[in-house]
Amino acid sequence: MKTNCENKNEFVINDTTNDINKISCEKECKDIGKKWTKKCPKCDNLIFYSDKYKLKTAILKNTKCKICWRFYKNKTNISNFFKKCPCCNCEVYYKTKYKLISSIKNNSLCIKCSKSGENSPVKGRIHTEEEKEKRNSKLRGKIRTLESRKRYSVSKSGKNNPHYGKHIPKSIEHKKRIRLSCIKVVNEKLKLCGKKMQPNFNPIACKLIDEYGKQNGYNFQHALNGGEFYIKELGYWLDGYDKEKNVAIEYYENNHWHRNGIERDENRKKEIIDFLHCEFIILRE
Repeated sequence: MKTNCENKNEFVINDTTNDINKISCEKECKDIGKKWTKKCPKCDNLIFYSDKYKLKTAILKNTKCKICWRFYKNKTNISNFFKKCPCCNCEVYYKTKYKLISSIKNNSLCIKCSKSGENSPVKGRIHTEEEKEKRNSKLRGKIRTLESRKRYSVSKSGKNNPHYGKHIPKSIEHKKRIRLSCIKVVNEKLKLCGKKMQPNFNPIACKLIDEYGKQNGYNFQHALNGGEFYIKELGYWLDGYDKEKNVAIEYYENNHWHRNGIERDENRKKEIIDFLHCEFIILRE
């Protein structure tokens, strides 16, 4: 007898929930200029429907808008119908065996391979100025919420990061591009004050360079004699440089003996020699 009572109570609860859903549908299904609308449960944006019946089913199923459905749709669960992608050999699961058979006949790829590399629909496409303006107008002035920032940080942190566990050292060209871009940014800011970027210099080094030049017949340009010679293409300032004889001179202090500094100085020396085809002299403290 107790079980029957419990079942009756369950039926009563189900009837009440259905009545509440019907009442809510009737309240929201109001003709507003021949447009039936409801709010998305995720982003609170309005969704428009052509009929009130479609609106009723959407409210009962608690459907989301297209944007939220695209980013938060449920992935296909692991099932018995699966095959390996012919490109990356990863397992691709299907809901039914008919979809699996059709994918084997068509030799279809996984989602990642079908939209990357040569198969990408956007490869070789150049965006017009109108498309760029439309995209910029949509994003201009918008501020991302804290929730979206947290989701993005979680999606790109730890093992989700594509460079997780990989230490790829930067190449010489990559370092040069970074160096030149930093110098450009600093110079643009200093232009407002009527100044230019200049590196720090050691007055003791300037005296030693002058003494070395007098002893060996060189006329070096340095910080106290016309300013340090700047190589625009490399983004380097030389401690001393003789244009007539094409001779560069550098003064290495004690911190240049560090293990990281030795490798950096050698790479810098090679870049300068390859570019200027000059003689390179080193003075040590």
